[in-house]
Amino acid sequence: MARQSLIEEYLSGLEWATKDNANVPISISGLMAHVLGSAIYEEAQKLLPKSALILHEEGWIYIYKLRDGSVARPYCGGLDSKLIVEKGLRTPTVVSRPPKHLDSAVDQLVNAVYIFSQERTGAVGLYGVDVVLSPYVKRDGLGYSAIKQNVQRFVYNLNYPLKSGQSPFSNIVFALSNKFYRAQPISIGSSKFKLSTETFENYFDEAKQVLKAFAEVFAEGDAIHQPFTFPIPTTIMNKDMEKILESDSELWSLYWSMVAKTGQMYFLNGFNNRAEDLFSFCCRLISDMSRVREILHQAKGVWDMPPSVGSVNVVVINLPRLAMIARTSDDKTMLDKLDQLLEISRATLMWFRARYQKLFAEGMYPMTREYIDAVNPFKFYYNTIGVIGMAEYVSIMFGDPFFWFNAQPSDIPKIVKLYSNILNYINSRLREFEEEDNVLYNIEEVPGETLGVKLAWKDIEYAKKLSTSEDLTTYIPVGEINGRKAPFYTNQLTPPYTTLHLRWQLEIESKCQKLFTGGVIKHVFVDKELPVDVVAKFVTTTLRDTDIVYMSITPTLVVCSSCGYRAIGRLSKCPKCGAPTDLWSRIVGYYRPVKSWNSGRVAEFNVRKDMSDDIIEMI
Repeated sequence: MARQSLIEEYLSGLEWATKDNANVPISISGLMAHVLGSAIYEEAQKLLPKSALILHEEGWIYIYKLRDGSVARPYCGGLDSKLIVEKGLRTPTVVSRPPKHLDSAVDQLVNAVYIFSQERTGAVGLYGVDVVLSPYVKRDGLGYSAIKQNVQRFVYNLNYPLKSGQSPFSNIVFALSNKFYRAQPISIGSSKFKLSTETFENYFDEAKQVLKAFAEVFAEGDAIHQPFTFPIPTTIMNKDMEKILESDSELWSLYWSMVAKTGQMYFLNGFNNRAEDLFSFCCRLISDMSRVREILHQAKGVWDMPPSVGSVNVVVINLPRLAMIARTSDDKTMLDKLDQLLEISRATLMWFRARYQKLFAEGMYPMTREYIDAVNPFKFYYNTIGVIGMAEYVSIMFGDPFFWFNAQPSDIPKIVKLYSNILNYINSRLREFEEEDNVLYNIEEVPGETLGVKLAWKDIEYAKKLSTSEDLTTYIPVGEINGRKAPFYTNQLTPPYTTLHLRWQLEIESKCQKLFTGGVIKHVFVDKELPVDVVAKFVTTTLRDTDIVYMSITPTLVVCSSCGYRAIGRLSKCPKCGAPTDLWSRIVGYYRPVKSWNSGRVAEFNVRKDMSDDIIEMI
C-alpha cells in the first residue's frame, strides 16, 4: 500500500513528487525515481547519525541528496579530459582503446560523464575539453563545419535523459586561457601523438576553433531554439583570455554574442589569481589549488592534478533560523547554537567520508578508482558546509523585513561587516576542523533549489511558535502561485529582489565572495537584450576591477515551441504566431523552463529585478 500511495502522489501531480528537481521531466522514469527516492530516504534514516537526522528534519540543517543515495555516493567531483583520452574509456563492462579520432574522443568524454555521474549524486566536471580535443582536429584534417558537428554531438548527447529520467548535471571548464595546461605534453590516442614531443600549445589555433564551435552551438540552442541545460560552460577569464578574444574578431563575436543572447557561460575570475590554480567543477563548487597544496603539503606532502578535487557531501546551515535566535535572545546564544550545528555537521561529514572510503575499498566506485586514485580518491574532496538564506539573515539581524527593498549605498559597510562576522567565524571553525581531522573543509553558498524552499516552509512554522511580540514570519519572502503561498529563501549575498543598484550589489559581492572557500556566484538577471559590446565590457571590467570570484549574465529567454521564435524578455504569448511561450532562466544555476520549477522558485523568479538598465549605466 505504501508504494501505491507514492505512485498516486506522483500521478496526482503533488509538487514535491513531480517538481523536486527541475531537471527531471514528468515521466515514467520520474515516477520510478520518486518511489525509489522515498525508499532510499527511509534507509538513510536508519543509517545516519541520529543527532544529524533530528536537526535535518527540524530544519536547522539540511543534508544533501538523501533521496538520491548520498548514503552510498559522494556529492560531486571533476575529471580531467586529458586523462580520459590518454587511458581510453575503461569501464567494468567494456574497455575502449584511447581514441584516435575526434568523433571517438567526443563519444568517450560524453560517456565518461554519464558513467562517472552514476558514482556521484551531484555534478560532474570535465576540465580542458577545448584544449584536449584540439590535436584530433588537426590529425583528422577537419574544417570548421566538421568541428561544429562534433561539438553539437557532445552538447546534445549530454542533454538527453537516459534511464534515470534526467541528464547528468555536468560542467565543462575551457582551458584555453591556462598556459600551464596548454604546456602539457601530448600523450593521447596513437603512436603519432605518443612519440611526439609536442605540447597542446602546438594546437592553439585548433583549440580556438573548438571554442568557436562551442560558442556557436550554445548560442543556437536546440532544434526549437531552447537553451541547453548542460553542460554548464565555465571560462577562466584572465588577461590571457581577454587577449585571445580580442586578437580574433570572429571568436570575439561568436563568444560574446552567445553570452549576450543566451547567458550560458559562467565566468571564473582569473585576473587576480593564477589561472592554473583555479578550477571549477560543479555548478558553483570552486577550488583554489594553492590552498589545497598548502594544506596537503602539511598533511602528506603530495598532491594530484586539480581535476581530482570534489566534495564528499554538503551539510547546509539554516542562517535565517540562527538570526531568529539572535532576535529573540542574543548573539552569544546564536553563536553557541551555530557551534553545535557545526560540530554535528562535522561529525556527519566525517561519517559520510568514512562510509565512502569503506565502499570504495569494497569495489563500489570503479570509475573513481580508474580516473581519480586507486588508494585514497577522496583526499582532495572537501567536507562542505553550506549556508542558505544569507539575505534573509541580514534582514532579520537588522530587524527590517523590507531592508533589501530600501537599502542604500550607505548601508554597504554594515552589510559587509555582518557577512564578514558570520563567515569569518565559520571559516575559523573549519580551519580548526581541518587541523584536527586532517581533511579539507570549505564553506559554500549553496544553490538551494529545493532546500531553500523547504527550509522557508519549516521556518514559518518555527517562527509561529516563538515567544516574541514580533512576527518573524514577515521576514520570510512569500509569493503566491495559483492561489497558494510560496515561501523561499534566496541563495546569493545580494538577493534578486533587492532594489539596490547593481553597482552597489557588486561592491558587496566583491567584498564578501572571497570569504567563501567553496562555491559562490553572482547571477546578474536581465530581461532585455543588451548590445554585445556592452555585455563584453561589463563582464571583463567587473572581473578585472573587482574581487568577484564567480558570475554569470542570465537573460530570461522567451521560447515558442510552435514556431521556434526566441527572444529575451517575459512574453507569455508569441508575437510571431500567437502561441503560448515558455520562459527559460536559471532556476539556481542551470537553465530550465519556469513551468518545471517548484512554486517557491517560481515565486522568486516573479520578483527578480531586471539589471539591464543598471548595466548600461555602468558602462
